Amino acid sequence: MTILEQAQRDLFKESDSEAELAKRESEKFRKMAICPACEEREKNVILARCSHTFCRECVLANVQARKRSCPVCMMKFGMDDIKPLHL
Repeated sequence: MTILEQAQRDLFKESDSEAELAKRESEKFRKMAICPACEEREKNVILARCSHTFCRECVLANVQARKRSCPVCMMKFGMDDIKPLHL
């Protein structure tokens, strides 16, 4: 194997490692932005009492079902506790 071939092989490995790192970082940030209740939609509200974040649809579904407690910590909340979240 020539020096050039070795360098190209090493560069490919390095690029592959960077791609994997970028993929892991991207997944980490995606998980941070996705609602933990439905795992589908982006978080866009915060419950002021406990500071947990969810998508509006999940919080309103809980309110309509008369389950006015945080899905994560079970702390009770009122409609005034639902605040917009801007990520």
